[in-house]
Amino acid sequence: MSADLEARDLSGRTPLEAAMMRGDKEAMQRLHEAGAQAPRVQSAADFTARMSAMAKSVTKGVPMIYVPDVARALDWYVSIGFKELNRFDDDGLVNFGMVAFGNAELMLNMHGRPAPHDVSLWFYTDQVDALYEVLKSRRIEVAQSELAGRVSDQPAIEFEQDIEDMFYGARQFCIRDLNGYQLYFIGDRD
Repeated sequence: MSADLEARDLSGRTPLEAAMMRGDKEAMQRLHEAGAQAPRVQSAADFTARMSAMAKSVTKGVPMIYVPDVARALDWYVSIGFKELNRFDDDGLVNFGMVAFGNAELMLNMHGRPAPHDVSLWFYTDQVDALYEVLKSRRIEVAQSELAGRVSDQPAIEFEQDIEDMFYGARQFCIRDLNGYQLYFIGDRD
């Protein structure tokens, strides 16, 4: 019995597409040699124009910092005049919060994979799925070039988190910039 090379995971990706999104060259090569079909992607010819059009959908950017005690940090910020916007806990342990001072917002988190930088940037948009598709197309295009033994003239995009619906009611995904900063794109669930 052989594995179904075109089976789709919960995100709708085939094994080859998942390997390409992770940048796993060995898995890409093995799946390609086994006969996996290359995923279809949007044309990369108008990538910059599509990203420019998507920029209009971003309504704000919010930094997130990682702290050892979110509840204590929220209380401290409130004590100096910030307004608490959100507080989420899991079994009594506060693991995420958000504060505002005027129009400036700050997210506080105790979770996450250790990153080269302790700050992540969050871009709020009403086009999160469309942005994901545009950026995913670039990632797949670069992976297809690598699989064919060519060097792409486009920089690769590293996905840190695939698009998903979150327990707090948002839909989001994350990429890393060339310096290792996490860039989250977040919107409402449809």
